Amino acid sequence: MTASGTTGRPSPSAPPDRPATAPEDAAARTLAVVSVSTLLVLATFVTPLATGVRTAATFGTGPAGQAWLLSAMSVGLAAALLVAGAVADQTGRRRTFVAGLVLMALGAVAAAAAGSTGLFLAGRLLEGVGGAAVLACSMGLISAAFPLGPARARAAAVWGASVGAGTGIGGLLAVAVDTGSGWRASYAVTAVLGMAALAMSAVSLTVAAWILGVVVVAALATAAWLKTIDMTL
Repeated sequence: MTASGTTGRPSPSAPPDRPATAPEDAAARTLAVVSVSTLLVLATFVTPLATGVRTAATFGTGPAGQAWLLSAMSVGLAAALLVAGAVADQTGRRRTFVAGLVLMALGAVAAAAAGSTGLFLAGRLLEGVGGAAVLACSMGLISAAFPLGPARARAAAVWGASVGAGTGIGGLLAVAVDTGSGWRASYAVTAVLGMAALAMSAVSLTVAAWILGVVVVAALATAAWLKTIDMTL
């Protein structure tokens, strides 16, 4: 075989491992952040089902106001869902998704610190708007991260599981945290977890898992601290 014949056809070589795994890590990170954030939205949505009675007692809320305590986030979510989708088309899904997490965290802080029914409802409405942005962008981000086929189907199944898990975990978490008059701790935990999701979106998957673990511990410590304050008042 001549030299030209040897060099005319480049010999096949296996692609290096590191570049091949980079897109996979980014896709896994996207799925983790989107699923955790979706779970957080649904968990936040059902929180008043467990804390509504104590919240109403704290504010002296009447029957009509109690209905709003339960439905304020639903109103914000329904009003902003289509708008959030349109904004995502114009400005980008990632930016809209991150903005939604910021709004959710701010709304949770407002709800936790509220001194009246009106301020609490404003925080819940803000949580609904933020949750709408997160939900409107979730499947679009997954579709962009995973190619059409089995990988995308598995990712969609994981996201769907997070929707169902959120409604169950949210109620259990609220009941676990809401002891005595400590209903505010449930919203403080939501704010902390929202900030954790923001941090997860900016780092590698390994670091994201470490951050989530640290933040969960910090959230539980914050809840215990708020409970101690409630007991001393």
